[in-house]
Amino acid sequence: RLHGQDLHEYLASGNRMSPRQTAAMMMRVADAIHYANKRGLVHRDIKPSNIFLSRDLKPKLLDFGTALAPAPETKLRGTRQLVGTPNYMSPEQADGATLDARSDIFSLGTILYELLAGRRAFDGRTIDETLDQVIAARPRAVDKVRPETPAPLVAIVRKAMERDPAQRYQRASDFRN
Repeated sequence: RLHGQDLHEYLASGNRMSPRQTAAMMMRVADAIHYANKRGLVHRDIKPSNIFLSRDLKPKLLDFGTALAPAPETKLRGTRQLVGTPNYMSPEQADGATLDARSDIFSLGTILYELLAGRRAFDGRTIDETLDQVIAARPRAVDKVRPETPAPLVAIVRKAMERDPAQRYQRASDFRN
């Protein structure tokens, strides 16, 4: 029932958005994440293929199939259940730790990074290599990849992708604003 394409297809077709278009689109995605987070849901799989762009490039956030509502931890110590797409996971998600809304904010930051830099922040040859990058590596700064990136967007990416959740935006609405 939707007419358009997902963000992954849009980018794979060679399309690029200006920094202003990128910011406007990501503001709408952040609004959707904020709405879900306020209701106690953590999406856990925010990635370009789960952002559908209508013909006028208005985004719709899709696939809440892996969304998580807070619940008591029942997993066994030393086990890790990988849910989501490694390239866009937060470090705590890649490490199998407890998640909250700040994990979704990290994912928003990785997408903003990709849109601005023209490449993924984390992109190993294997899933394990990608997970190791997410957990321990810092991607090259956006303004080092694309020097023309506006400084405020560079700062937003940097804060959204902080390794320590306490140092990130605490709510998607903060990221949006």
